[in-house]
Amino acid sequence: MMDGKRLGIFVAALAMVTVGGCGSSAKQTNPDGSPGDGRPDGGGLDIPPPPVDVPQKPEPQMGEGSRLLVKESVAQLVGTGQNSCTNQVPASGDRWCAFTKPSSFLGMDDLWVINVSKAAEGKTINCTGSDVNCLRMTSALFSDDLSLHGFDGDTLIFYAESLTAMNFLGPVYAWRPGWTQPRKITSATGVICGGHPNAAAAYCFGNRDDKVADQVSYDLTAGKLIDAEGSILPKVETMLLATKDDPMGVRKFQAFLSPDGDYIAWSARPTPTGLETLKVQKVGDDSTRKTVAEDISRWQISNDSKKWYWLKAFNHDTMGNSSGTLEMAAFPDGAGPTALVPNVGDYDTAGPKGIIYRSGFAVGKADLKLTGDRDDVAGTTKALDTGVIAVWSRSRDGRSVLYSKQISGVLDQLFDMYISTPTAPDPCLLVGSAVAAPVGAFSEMGQTAVWARYEEVSDSFHGYYTNVSTCRSAKFATNILSWAAIADEGYIYLDDSTDGVEATIRFNQVTNGTFPAKGTVVQTRAATVFAPLLPALPAVIYTVALPDDNPKNGIYINTSLPFTSTAPAADAGAGG
Repeated sequence: MMDGKRLGIFVAALAMVTVGGCGSSAKQTNPDGSPGDGRPDGGGLDIPPPPVDVPQKPEPQMGEGSRLLVKESVAQLVGTGQNSCTNQVPASGDRWCAFTKPSSFLGMDDLWVINVSKAAEGKTINCTGSDVNCLRMTSALFSDDLSLHGFDGDTLIFYAESLTAMNFLGPVYAWRPGWTQPRKITSATGVICGGHPNAAAAYCFGNRDDKVADQVSYDLTAGKLIDAEGSILPKVETMLLATKDDPMGVRKFQAFLSPDGDYIAWSARPTPTGLETLKVQKVGDDSTRKTVAEDISRWQISNDSKKWYWLKAFNHDTMGNSSGTLEMAAFPDGAGPTALVPNVGDYDTAGPKGIIYRSGFAVGKADLKLTGDRDDVAGTTKALDTGVIAVWSRSRDGRSVLYSKQISGVLDQLFDMYISTPTAPDPCLLVGSAVAAPVGAFSEMGQTAVWARYEEVSDSFHGYYTNVSTCRSAKFATNILSWAAIADEGYIYLDDSTDGVEATIRFNQVTNGTFPAKGTVVQTRAATVFAPLLPALPAVIYTVALPDDNPKNGIYINTSLPFTSTAPAADAGAGG
């Protein structure tokens, strides 16, 4: 499934450039034609500010078990951490991670992949082009945003040779462990692609078409990934994605691969005034194409691949009054559509057969409910809370939910925070005033949760740990940036950051339902992207990328993490 950030950037870019927009991108100039600096007179004397004494930061320190993999002054992991390395569960083989460093071509960047399983065994790896355990993917990486590149399962999707400097336009590439080279999966008009978490399959958007006035279409392509010539994915259909009449933030299209990777499903409007229509076919077999349903939105395929869910006759309201009928039908043909719940604004799957949803929206607030079994809605539905304005996270089984009921601020929005489970008589109140960041993470089965609270005195976010069964919370980190849960054993996180650019990586274990006040240091002054390698390896890979070519810069691995779980990592979060 396409990474949420990558799809979000694509949708945002689509909204900015699609149709009939007004505004100007012209730069201010001085009367002589030179660039202006925004002052009314168009120029003036450049008077340097007085010198400021900046305290020197200590040299970065490695924790026990860390060692340097790639000595490179400006090397960086790509992705977001969660997708910086192969992450298929269970692992199909060795774990690989992707990083970038300057190319030998002036102004360009290389993308490399390194075998961290071999590195974890203590093998010395040479990333100069002669080692089979460190392979160069490209010397023309699109490096405007390194988080665009990353692994979906064991498939690396990356963007190179862009024809534009801002939003990517060009060939998109894929690589999988065992391939000696990456393969193009789009033509030179590719825009965005997503891989599958467990199968060698992908889908893409490309070939933008805005020749018809006031609307924009893209080609959807999808197919199995092959290590051979002819690897470009075949076209499935041209999809209408946006028109001039679409309100800001309204999206009437989707595309995903099925949980087993055998089907590609997509929805769009056949005409600008038509209804969103859902279609499906087997990957690479147009003869199996079928129209599943019309006038539907926000569809999903159940975790057990047996059912469709969607919102029928969804109103796409932008004022906080979203509403549609939650329906269910057989997958893949859509037979036997059944209305489950009326007046639903949003929903998500919760375990194999469960659904969590909000209904009865009124100016952004709604009732939060959990259905444990879609085949017995009346008998397994429990009301969790009322007046819920946002759901931030849920446990993998869907039974623990982290959410908010109040909001404070306009630009820097903060929230109260609750946890609810169907077995608890009342919600667990984490913080009643709106001082929490809009994010949180549960452990694998929802036994613990981590979230971030803003403290005005220090003007920073601090990490808090909550035992869900006892509803007890305790502070464990200062100036926290992000975290990743490791099953139900603990968390890896970034804290002690004063600038949002570098921080200390630590790990912390849950012991008898409690969390130590301060975790064990992996690395001080680390960059903000780190990649836990569990459950395949008890390790984490990270970057030190300090200014002035610090001699300690490079890619590092720590192989001494105490976690033993073989379960997949749970949700990740970020603390402002």
